[in-house]
Amino acid sequence: MAPEVIRGSELSSIGPGYGKQCDWWSLGALGFDLLTGSPPFGGNNYTKIQQNIVKQKLSLPYFLSPDAKDLLTRLLRKEPNKRLGAKGKPDVAIMKKHRFFRKIDWVKLEKRELEPPIRPLITDPELAENFSTEFTNLGVSPIRERVTGGLSSTDPFGGFSYVASSSLLEAGYLGEGDDI
Repeated sequence: MAPEVIRGSELSSIGPGYGKQCDWWSLGALGFDLLTGSPPFGGNNYTKIQQNIVKQKLSLPYFLSPDAKDLLTRLLRKEPNKRLGAKGKPDVAIMKKHRFFRKIDWVKLEKRELEPPIRPLITDPELAENFSTEFTNLGVSPIRERVTGGLSSTDPFGGFSYVASSSLLEAGYLGEGDDI
């Protein structure tokens, strides 16, 4: 979630609501996660994560290339109007020319003329042969322990307080005669 969404700012140049700057923030957050294996801002609970997004300085791991660091820093700027992408089409052109993407032929990509760098071998569409056994050896519905008062490796939702109703009917989402 972009900082301006957390703060409740309405900074869109087209009226109330949020602009495309939020989407560029999300691209930066997704890119950070894909390159590092973790989100750019963490915390033990939702409130702490939001505080960190708004206040904490972005910290980039040493192993990222200078080009990756530059791109992520520009996409994850806390001020939406200074974020790469805020200016629309001119920023998209800048991004396409960024050194991080220097090996991408955007014209061929748009025409779908590029071969993907990795093509998984699929001998049978019903097999999970391209997934790690770390995941394929898991049971169908693994039992998770509940740990009170925070995160645990067996409870990814520790610290969150929302509990869903046991029935969609009880919650008022379905009326009589509605199909599930």
